[in-house]
Amino acid sequence: MERLWGIAGILGILYKRSWFFPMRIRKWIVILIVLALLITMFLPFLSAGAQGKEGHTIRVALFLDTASYHNTKETVTLTGGNGFTLKDSSGLTISSHNPGEEVRFSPYLYRILVKETGNAGEAQNLVQRVEQAGFSAELMMVTRRGKPLYRVETGQASSLSAAQSLLANLQGKTGLSGEILGMYAWEAGLFAKEAEALARVKAIQDAGFDAHLALLPKNGSDPSYMVLAGNEGTEAELASYSQEFTASLPGISLTPLTHKNYVIKETDSLTGEGEGTGIAHYYYPIGMKIIAEPITGKSPAALTVEEKGNTYRGRMEFSVSNGRLALVNELPLEEYLYGVVGAEMSTGWPMEALKAQAVIARTFAVGRGNKWGIANVVDSTLDQAYYGIKREGTDIIQAVNETSGLVLTYEGKMIEALYSSNTGGMTADGSEVWGNPVPYLRPVSSPDTLPLQKAATWYRIARENGQIGYVHSDYITSTEEKNRIDLPYGVVNTDSLNFRSGPGTSHDVIGKLTSGEYVTILETVKEDNPYAWIGGPADGIELMNAFNS
Repeated sequence: MERLWGIAGILGILYKRSWFFPMRIRKWIVILIVLALLITMFLPFLSAGAQGKEGHTIRVALFLDTASYHNTKETVTLTGGNGFTLKDSSGLTISSHNPGEEVRFSPYLYRILVKETGNAGEAQNLVQRVEQAGFSAELMMVTRRGKPLYRVETGQASSLSAAQSLLANLQGKTGLSGEILGMYAWEAGLFAKEAEALARVKAIQDAGFDAHLALLPKNGSDPSYMVLAGNEGTEAELASYSQEFTASLPGISLTPLTHKNYVIKETDSLTGEGEGTGIAHYYYPIGMKIIAEPITGKSPAALTVEEKGNTYRGRMEFSVSNGRLALVNELPLEEYLYGVVGAEMSTGWPMEALKAQAVIARTFAVGRGNKWGIANVVDSTLDQAYYGIKREGTDIIQAVNETSGLVLTYEGKMIEALYSSNTGGMTADGSEVWGNPVPYLRPVSSPDTLPLQKAATWYRIARENGQIGYVHSDYITSTEEKNRIDLPYGVVNTDSLNFRSGPGTSHDVIGKLTSGEYVTILETVKEDNPYAWIGGPADGIELMNAFNS
């Protein structure tokens, strides 16, 4: 901006001395001065807009596995209120899905085939048996020689050795045998139509070999479907598979798998009743990113993640991180803040409080940089709580929009905008956390009485045997009687009352009280809450261990 003012000034000097220029050039000098001044007037507004809403996106990890963060699933289910389009990282379309249609996603890794059976009931019982032992289980449906078969698969592993350990663990806990399914496969044909590819899959499966339908990104006249043959664990097994395959199906050629971007489409059986009872399940290989983009319609363009129980704006990106499924929600920064402010506070809070939270949350998010490699932040309180659309509100959206682009800085640099739900009445000094003072993080009074006002009342009581603990006040009826030191008596008014070590259900149960039992009420306290809580009682050894941990 200073440069533009300088240019305008130079042009002004030229105009003052323009008596030696022709009239035509003098007119152009006037026009240039006006343009320079107009640009300087509007530049601040353009900068603020660019900093806030225009083009600034954020990547939020919903599921991620790293050395320091572990929160992932083997399978994730998506639905879109208006449907969604599945694309590769270059933007080429792979498939489209209808409003409300459920679609599952998993990385294509080593797996364990527990059993393949034509008995749906047996397959469902195997699923229960595997899950009861603490393993995940998938029930998939294939057709061989016109008859449905049900495959029970479990686990994911990114290496053969890990898959072997998984199989041994499964056998030890369930007694079930199994077979390792690998990631090595042959290409068994490219096709323009899905029906042609499915016919090839059927021919291979009817001969007793594994085959899969794979979808390719649609790119002009290139084939959109590929058939994969085999689920082998090593290249040696893949070569052996080829010999057996060619002997049985000499009319089908196998070629090395050269495509890197594809998704395998299977059908998960939901009821075990045969065709038409399953949902699409996509498996994507390591190194590929697939993106689900919501379709705009009558309802907001958003996607629901079943395993989170939340609906999110923006698009979803699936990949593999640390050998596990990773799911990143990419969306405009300001729309992300709609969800964060609603999760950290709530609709109905004072507008200025919501605005302050919006500025802090924006500063925190922008300041994270590329903290998680494939994402800027995670969706938990390890960074900022984020539950998607369900915690939004019109006042929250207003607060975010009216502070758009505003962040907190100190000496020209983004601050580390740390905040908490409560501070116990006083914020902490930076030296208490990092060992050195932080100029913009100084202790200030932070009074808050609402949690205490809302907290339930408990009694600290003494039993006749001298045992001391806590019970909820609703289950003690006070009497007018008092003991020799003027402490009131109470009577238990319910059976099997939990007698706890502290005022809250999170404390250990140290005994049971019976109806009609007399107790001495030592004091009245508030139930544990974010503002005040009671720890203990603890003996000397417990205290020593706590101090040394």
